[in-house]
Amino acid sequence: MANFKHVAVIGGGISGLSSLYYLIQRVHSAGQCLILTLYESKNALGGNAETVTVDLGMRVNPEDPSQHRYQRWADLGVNDMNLSAYPETEKLMQAVGYLEHLKPLQNSECYWAADGSVELTDDNDLTFGVSDPDFNLNYVDGGKFAQLIKVIHQAGLDKVKDEHLPTSYTVAQFFNDCMNQPQAMLTMAAAELGISVNWNDPELKIRIKNIRDRIYYPRISAMYFTDDRGPGLMPLAAPFNYYRIQEGGAQKPNRRYFDGGAQKWLEMLSSYIQKNMASAQVRVIIRRNTPVSVVHLSANKVIVETAQGTVEHDMCIMATHADDALKVLRFAPDLAQEGQQLSSLMRQVRYTRSFAVCHTDAGCMPHNKNIWRTYNVPVRKPSDSQAYNIHYVVNLHQNDHNVPAYDHAGLPQYFVSLVEDLSRIPAESMLNRVNYVHQLSPQIRHVLPKATVQRMQDDALQSGYTSQMQQIPQELNGKAWTMFKHNVLDANCMQAQRDLQAYQAKQAASIAAGSLPRCRLFFSGGWTNGAGLHEQCLMQAQQVSQWLMPSSMQRKAG
Repeated sequence: MANFKHVAVIGGGISGLSSLYYLIQRVHSAGQCLILTLYESKNALGGNAETVTVDLGMRVNPEDPSQHRYQRWADLGVNDMNLSAYPETEKLMQAVGYLEHLKPLQNSECYWAADGSVELTDDNDLTFGVSDPDFNLNYVDGGKFAQLIKVIHQAGLDKVKDEHLPTSYTVAQFFNDCMNQPQAMLTMAAAELGISVNWNDPELKIRIKNIRDRIYYPRISAMYFTDDRGPGLMPLAAPFNYYRIQEGGAQKPNRRYFDGGAQKWLEMLSSYIQKNMASAQVRVIIRRNTPVSVVHLSANKVIVETAQGTVEHDMCIMATHADDALKVLRFAPDLAQEGQQLSSLMRQVRYTRSFAVCHTDAGCMPHNKNIWRTYNVPVRKPSDSQAYNIHYVVNLHQNDHNVPAYDHAGLPQYFVSLVEDLSRIPAESMLNRVNYVHQLSPQIRHVLPKATVQRMQDDALQSGYTSQMQQIPQELNGKAWTMFKHNVLDANCMQAQRDLQAYQAKQAASIAAGSLPRCRLFFSGGWTNGAGLHEQCLMQAQQVSQWLMPSSMQRKAG
């Protein structure tokens, strides 16, 4: 029987933590003994998770003559999920005791162009506020627009079910086919939905074009894994598999936000693993503030090198992005072939960097405040940059712990914008972080992640990927923003994911057969599975735990 005792996990985000969680579950079932060491370079858990506290001024209350600072928190980067489409996440959160901290939010969207040529709202899940028929998608073009969106959407979902759909089949090609051959492309989807379409309608082609330009291209440009060269170049499978998982398919979306911040969820999961899952069989070590400088790989051996020294391991799980893995992995001559194969594969994954900014600049929003929604997606000219760009109205997106009566009141109004260029938001409109613990109110301090509070006590503590920036403009110091990054889910990335899956399955076959592979390396980062959604990270972590601890091993141990 294949046997190993010491596993290193590199990366303390959801991929690394869930890898620990699922592997420990299987180890307990097998009756094995294991030492698990997780290495995280920063004090805060989660690469793209950061929670900030901002100061919005003095709170006025006629019944209380004393004045108090009005503070709110905001998530930058990772900020919500659709629970109805995340069964593994719900199961894990339930087990850990976190589920009650995942609070509902209003799932509403707005699409608009700065010149006023587009002003549309998707109000199917609007739970409060005003829905104006002049802007509601369901009333545009006598309802034909919304009905055709449903048909095109279903056609896209059906198309990506085909396992043989080539990655070369792009979003642009799909819409061109829909415009040029609408009946051939859309008849089956229309029949599935019971929607009647007049295929001889002379306006049909232009209606499909408008749906592409006013809804899908802006929405795909707002996806964090979008191609910065434009949404049309993306493989159709990239955004439509995202829709299938993140939007929940036919299920009604159940949008939730992380109460108190996404890092609070990761902290709770980390604490649960250490306090509730460690046993005489399993020793768990989580080392924060421990950057890994090199992971040395040679046949049948893994050595992890940090500033504190080197530690030998039997197995390594890389739970980082591909570009970060490339920086630290070193393959000895006896693993030259494997090293060349894996390095070449990881280099196929391209990354973009974007910025999350907490601010009060209404200039990034539609002029018509009546169409502001939770998610506000700008429609830009084809000649404009097509990277990540979306704006959240925070009062619609998360609650207020200081003054519950202010929930959703819109006072004071502020936003979180995800943009590809920091200059899109004027520095004078960016909110200041609350940088000192003594400035926090007791109520808000109670709900914040520990990492947010600790950063106020130690300026040297890092979070997110801002530390990877070469230079930070002086005027942005102390402002509420961060840099986040994600792999571009283009054809090369999707092929790399498939190749990596095949490589790891071959590695796993050795373990299932009773012997360990020469190269003791597996990958569990979000980039290895689709768009790297929270649910996909958990699924990949489950898969890695099954590869390392297959059912055959469990049966033999039992």
